[in-house]
Amino acid sequence: MTEVQDKILEFANKVSGKKVGAKGAVTVTDARYKILEPLLTEEMVDVALSMKMRTPMTVEEIAAECGKSIEDTKRIVWELAMAGVSILSSASGEDKFWYEPWVPGIMEMIVNSKENIRKHPEVAESFERYGVENGPRSIGSFPAGTGLMRVIPIESAIDGESRRASYEEIST
Repeated sequence: MTEVQDKILEFANKVSGKKVGAKGAVTVTDARYKILEPLLTEEMVDVALSMKMRTPMTVEEIAAECGKSIEDTKRIVWELAMAGVSILSSASGEDKFWYEPWVPGIMEMIVNSKENIRKHPEVAESFERYGVENGPRSIGSFPAGTGLMRVIPIESAIDGESRRASYEEIST
């Protein structure tokens, strides 16, 4: 493998809370690797590896962690945010960046970008594959009727009112 592939694998495992090569670790055939591979450059992965999950960091903090200049780091964290790999918040008046878990998080942000899908249709396939692979593993982890992914009707109203319905009505 090339250096960049090794680093993408390292980042995918960091997000998953695993070590490369450990039991259950992300491999190059995994949807979690495949969704990142077409989007990330080596310098993007270097910066992503310096970030923390759900821990907002300033550009200066990330630059200190990754050893890059503040200017380069700012450009790269913006590229990560535009790709959907990191989150940006300016709520405190200062730009802060972090990454989220796979779902909900990185995968949704990546596929929300029409540009990502247009340039790299394999990222949408990876997202779908992740749901297919992980859905059965989640059985028993969620109450009945919920799960990793659910279908939400598009272009139709969802009645938000709760009411009691008869068995016959539900069956129909």
